[in-house]
Amino acid sequence: MGSLPKFAVIADSHIYRIPGIQDQHLQMALAKAEAAGAAFIIMAGDLVEDGRRLCYENFSKILAQSPLPWFPMLGNKEISQNSTQRYRSYFGRPYYTVERSSYRLIVLGLHDFSIMPAQMCWLRRVLQDTAPHDNTLIFSHHYLEYVSDRTRQTFVSLCEMFHVKHFITAHAHRPTTTQYGPLTEHLLQTIDPDKALASLPGFTMVQLDGKHLQTDFVPVTIPAAQVQEHLIDQLGLAPADDWGPPQRLEQLCASGGFRSYQLRIGGCDSFRRLAVEAEIARSHGLQIIGHLPGPDFDEIGRLRNEADMSAATDFCRQQDAALLILHPTKLPADVICDHYGRLNINRPAVQRIIAKYVEMVGRMEESGMPVALENNSSKQRRTTFGGLPSHLTSLAEPLRERGLNPGFCFDIGHAKASVAEAQIVEWMAALGDNLLALHLHAGDPQTRTTHEPIDELFSWTRWYGLAAWLAYKQLHIPCLLEVCTPEAALHSTNALQELPNACSTAL
Repeated sequence: MGSLPKFAVIADSHIYRIPGIQDQHLQMALAKAEAAGAAFIIMAGDLVEDGRRLCYENFSKILAQSPLPWFPMLGNKEISQNSTQRYRSYFGRPYYTVERSSYRLIVLGLHDFSIMPAQMCWLRRVLQDTAPHDNTLIFSHHYLEYVSDRTRQTFVSLCEMFHVKHFITAHAHRPTTTQYGPLTEHLLQTIDPDKALASLPGFTMVQLDGKHLQTDFVPVTIPAAQVQEHLIDQLGLAPADDWGPPQRLEQLCASGGFRSYQLRIGGCDSFRRLAVEAEIARSHGLQIIGHLPGPDFDEIGRLRNEADMSAATDFCRQQDAALLILHPTKLPADVICDHYGRLNINRPAVQRIIAKYVEMVGRMEESGMPVALENNSSKQRRTTFGGLPSHLTSLAEPLRERGLNPGFCFDIGHAKASVAEAQIVEWMAALGDNLLALHLHAGDPQTRTTHEPIDELFSWTRWYGLAAWLAYKQLHIPCLLEVCTPEAALHSTNALQELPNACSTAL
């Protein structure tokens, strides 16, 4: 038996309600699949970021332009209100079989790690009715590792009975191959740049040659020059702690490649040291950015460190700061927000907080210093205000209504380590058009640690995805390495500089 035609499997596209890099990379994948000679495409589940209608509409618009025939698959993200009805209204039955290009394709519409008895009976009937068929491939979004032992054994035995050798899955966002007796499971990489683990995003070309299934991963990236321009060339320094003697900062600045330096202001006793740091940074051509102390509000809306905030603002003006980073209040979100996660402006405490932010931001802007509101880290069960995109936008809105123009600083490490979970696409959709700066450091959602050096490019934070967002939004903003030592900053820089090389190799 000779080789059958090649086809493409594109997994976990996660198309959002608002266009972004997910749309861009899916469109690139469709074009690349055609160029690679694919006869058709399997869209292997998690087609959309959530089950809302706008996500489905955006996905459908993209796939309407596909140059190749394609077949959808249900994943967990397609579920809306605990129902598959919306998926069915767009794409029909979640599980089905089709013959194409001499393949028999069986699509199991699983939205969790279970195969219901009715689905198992359907699969058995399909295999019985069409046996023998040597070119059978079974597809599911969910893989077998977390399926119950009994169900997994039943499935594997059924595949063995009807000589099915290959099972193609997704969901984990990293490629692996697992053997279950005579059945080989091929778990494939995602096309979503924000979620691809272990490698760049991409899709997989598949071809059955006799009993052997050939799988070839095809990376999908923006040009390396764009990664260089929008991320690497914008790197700056932002000590998260005292970096020690000024000579250490002098050596790091002299090494070149940095464009900005952030002054992390604690209290008035730090001004003398920070002035020395600012002078060193300026002598090497670095732009000065001020990071203000966190505003300390009580639960009735009184600012308890107003004098420190005012002194820090004056100090930044003296240092010719080009931008000020200002945190939202760190009060518990349930004290000042409604159930939608937005500031409850009917509460007197919230009105006092907004009035004080109007006063502070107005004074900063009058002094010629733009202001960027930075997301807070939220590491406790009780969500801290500023830990979600809606918190920042609901604070910025009343300021803009009063004629002010705050932007945002997105701390990706805080977002990753936060208990208050929000996807990067949600942050970028909410803040991206008004981003003025980024804070870059590792954030671990398991240990909740932050301000660690950047080590791995495709771990908890997918740094390629961040670069792709900057290029997509056409942003050239300070990308500040907010870490605890000069050595950590240099280590992080070296790690990030591998990204353009990886993209060049992929292209």
